[in-house]
Amino acid sequence: MTAVGTAAIAGVGAGPGRRRLRVPFLLGIVGTAYLCVFFVIPLVSGLIVSLMSGNPDDGYTFTWNFGIYSSLFVDPQVPYLTFLLRSLWYGLAATIVTIAAGYPVAYFIAFRVSPRWKNPLLMLVFISFLVSFVIRTDMWAFVLASQGPVVTTLQAIGLAGKDFHILGTSGAVIFGNAYNDLAFMVLPIYAALERIDPRLGEAAHDLYAGRFRAF
Repeated sequence: MTAVGTAAIAGVGAGPGRRRLRVPFLLGIVGTAYLCVFFVIPLVSGLIVSLMSGNPDDGYTFTWNFGIYSSLFVDPQVPYLTFLLRSLWYGLAATIVTIAAGYPVAYFIAFRVSPRWKNPLLMLVFISFLVSFVIRTDMWAFVLASQGPVVTTLQAIGLAGKDFHILGTSGAVIFGNAYNDLAFMVLPIYAALERIDPRLGEAAHDLYAGRFRAF
């Protein structure tokens, strides 16, 4: 009888636990469905279109035309490989710049400010999501344009020539990518640093570790 009663009690207690586990599972299904509809399906559709042969007049048919991808490396008229490598370089450089700019911000908010200032500072980081990506980029294009305030000021004080420009350069592309992705870098780093017990640094100093080693 005791064993039966224990099993019954265990069964009753397992109900809420199962329900708690079911909620993340259902939320995961929603997220997976969203990715399938807005990421996987468009990606597969683009792949299918790329493997078609034909022309706008006669139409296109699916022919498994993998030969189209060889033009990425052997087409002398359009250097697709150069564009690909340049894009990878821009992405890598923007990532390095974003880490270099975002990590100190996240570290400062996590360890160097009082708790009452953390939420306001995080809100300042988060507020960039409230402005459209297109609007932010367009405003920077206006500020950095050849007739914009930055270039004209540099020319007026003699630090730049008449042909100096910022837009359309590699630096502008890298800066634009880093600027637009900065919040995406700061928030995850902050979330990771926030979980670190600050007493670990104190313990490291007590054990005669220098600032760099304790960090």
